[in-house]
Amino acid sequence: MISGGIGVPPKEEVRPGVWSIPLPLPGPLEYVVVYALVAKGDVLLVDAGWNSEAQYEVLRRTLEDIGASISAIRGIVLTHTHPDHAGMAARLRTESSALIHSHAPGDAASATSRDCVHRGLIDWGLHGSELADIMKALDQLRTRPPLAPPDVLLREADVVAPETWHLGVTHTPGHSHDHVCFIDDRNRIVFTGDHILSATTPNISLGPGAHGDPLGDYIASLRKMIDLGDFEALPGHEDRVPVVKRAQDLLAHHEEQLSLVFACVMTGCRTVRDIAEAIPWSRPWASFDVLDVFLALAETNAHLARLERAFMLSRDRSDPSTWSLKA
Repeated sequence: MISGGIGVPPKEEVRPGVWSIPLPLPGPLEYVVVYALVAKGDVLLVDAGWNSEAQYEVLRRTLEDIGASISAIRGIVLTHTHPDHAGMAARLRTESSALIHSHAPGDAASATSRDCVHRGLIDWGLHGSELADIMKALDQLRTRPPLAPPDVLLREADVVAPETWHLGVTHTPGHSHDHVCFIDDRNRIVFTGDHILSATTPNISLGPGAHGDPLGDYIASLRKMIDLGDFEALPGHEDRVPVVKRAQDLLAHHEEQLSLVFACVMTGCRTVRDIAEAIPWSRPWASFDVLDVFLALAETNAHLARLERAFMLSRDRSDPSTWSLKA
């Protein structure tokens, strides 16, 4: 069997013609899973992986091992346009003439100007070397090449590959604004990308200078999964998991996190920076690298925005902004 590397599981046929293909990732996630749906000699890919030669070679060899090929790819359907899921789509389209399907041309968060991000981080309570380090890390992320524009824009209730796989599209914003899941009624599976993972909670961020309620969107998206009964989630990372039970667990997790953020404000924490460090995480705050800190801050900000919309907290837009109980 082909394995992408240490800690990366082998390929697996999870349903007839539905192949799980883990591809190695740089960094702590270890791998991302793309799914090859093979029918009548053609391949439909769910997600496209990180744009690297290592990922390409694992995908190429694995497709050949199951009797397919890169040139047999007829469609690439993206759960969302984060680079670990969509980065290789342009190369695969060039080599196969596949059509790329996604809900939106790209993640809107990347359009936020650098000055707006800088002001937003200051508004969160960052300053000095911590502010400089996070800005440097975010600047490096901005140098990534743009993702491939899609050939087909997906909408709620669309059906992909109706003659073979009949994948129903459901919009599930939260982890990203453009996230969708693909529902296969016949196999009773749902390709969940980063919407539902088996062991970790997907990051739900409201970035510096951004507006909206991504946590509220995510909660509503999770509730859409509750009616799927005995369906199994096939996520973009980690293991397969019963979709309804895991959606219920994730809903409970965020209810708990909202309570923890609220309690933290009650005890006197005021800025996003102070609140983020005070609430519990899966690892100690001292072990976080620069991007971990940024993601924790952005997730804390999303929870604060949800509590503000629920009329439980108020924000004083001072310098930096501070949070308090709603009067």
